Amino acid sequence: MLPGATSVTTYVVLRKTIDSTEQTAAVIANIGLTYCRSGQVASAKVSGVALSAANATHSDFGVFEIDSANQPGLYRIDWPNAAFAAGVREVILTVKYAGCFVEHFRMSLDTELNIWAYLIDSTQTAKNILRYLLSFIGCKASGGGTTAPVFRDVADTKPRISMTVDANGNRTAVTLDGTD
Repeated sequence: MLPGATSVTTYVVLRKTIDSTEQTAAVIANIGLTYCRSGQVASAKVSGVALSAANATHSDFGVFEIDSANQPGLYRIDWPNAAFAAGVREVILTVKYAGCFVEHFRMSLDTELNIWAYLIDSTQTAKNILRYLLSFIGCKASGGGTTAPVFRDVADTKPRISMTVDANGNRTAVTLDGTD
């Protein structure tokens, strides 16, 4: 998860401590939700707030039981944006309900652990990088042997990569177009 993520929703299966069966029909207001950001004190426990539907708009500490018959014990939980703010490496999300096992979820907030962080700078998206690579490797090109080579997009509708090169083929300017 990238730092600063918003409207984060997770799903949890509540299981009874007595026999590990799924807890259905939990009283939403009795579900305790807490998060702890690395190196910080845990947030105050907050009671779940009932959501109106499985696809309801995100609401901090919102909870909804998905389907007690077909997915017993499965609950949607909406977490506040503050839990995922930049500045720490991880957040632990905790869900408690009387008579059920406590569930903890560790979520990394470290961009260093994101493979794309190693490959790209903050001005490019993974989608754009893949577009440039495909354009350079397998699409139409023109201007080879000149000072202005161009690499087209897959649909051959636009130049994805336009370069200016010197007499030795060294790039002196590159224009990238990753747009749709």
